Amino acid sequence: MSGTLQTDELGYVLEILAEDELPASRHYRHVPYAQREQPLTPLRVVLDVDRDEIDTFFRKKLFRFEAAASPGLGEQSECLDHSVHLPLLFVKISDNVGTFTATVQCYKISRRTKRHAFIIRHLMKLIGTPGSPYTRKVRIVLAEKRIDYDFINDAPAGAMTQVPKYNPLGKAPVLIIDDETTVFDSRVIVEYLDLASPVAKLIPEDTRPRVQVRRWEALADGCTDAVVAIVTEKRRPPAQQSVDWIARQQAKVDRALQAMSDELGARSWCSGGFFNLSDIAVGCGLGFLERRLPELKWRSTYPNLARLADKLARRKSFKDTVPPAP
Repeated sequence: MSGTLQTDELGYVLEILAEDELPASRHYRHVPYAQREQPLTPLRVVLDVDRDEIDTFFRKKLFRFEAAASPGLGEQSECLDHSVHLPLLFVKISDNVGTFTATVQCYKISRRTKRHAFIIRHLMKLIGTPGSPYTRKVRIVLAEKRIDYDFINDAPAGAMTQVPKYNPLGKAPVLIIDDETTVFDSRVIVEYLDLASPVAKLIPEDTRPRVQVRRWEALADGCTDAVVAIVTEKRRPPAQQSVDWIARQQAKVDRALQAMSDELGARSWCSGGFFNLSDIAVGCGLGFLERRLPELKWRSTYPNLARLADKLARRKSFKDTVPPAP
């Protein structure tokens, strides 16, 4: 049976699942992102957890947050040996947002007394919906940057939504980073993520290439905004729909597609000759357009955009974030 441990020191509930519910921890990073997004999945807890051992560490108050640990602890320490079974523990932590993942790393802080400390590292939490192209853009960036996170599916329009608690504008996506700071909207989030990890830089550092990438992103996001406006208007009763409004938004889509096609030309990637944020933004926008306005035959009109979309769709980060059918 599952065991639940609670400590007043942390104010969190840690749930240790039974062995027959869990995969081996070494397989964790090979689980596709699409399979990790369910908040209560047991895929996040490692095998061989000793309940008495965890209780002991709680009683001795050896659990502490990374921010409270000595700055040199990680550099000077050695990991707990395998006889204690717990060099790295994935745990489920419940808080006021939901259930998410943290990693607990065990360090030996004294060779003489053999005392150890657990340092809790929280994963980032991303709040959004799988069908949102803006949320998908962030999820692809997280995948390309090899950043683990917890995905919380929360539609801002839902009656029970928690999104306004974390973004006063009531919009998703929202990123909650490890010190509980919230970051929004998608353009700010992806810039933060690119700065947070040196892996697979997606936004150039030099001014001119950087502006070119962000300009592509603005163009793709603007096209997506217009598609969202059309879809939203068409959901209204026919007698209440504004033909003029739909036509204005459609004109934006047409101009944006033409501009993207002209600037892409015969190149393989949108900007700079390599895969970056501009391609992610365009790929998410085109994918959303194709799903939501299938009557718009943009592929035949802009074959270079179609080739780019098909190439991006074969990337693992795009495959793992394909939205559900509308």
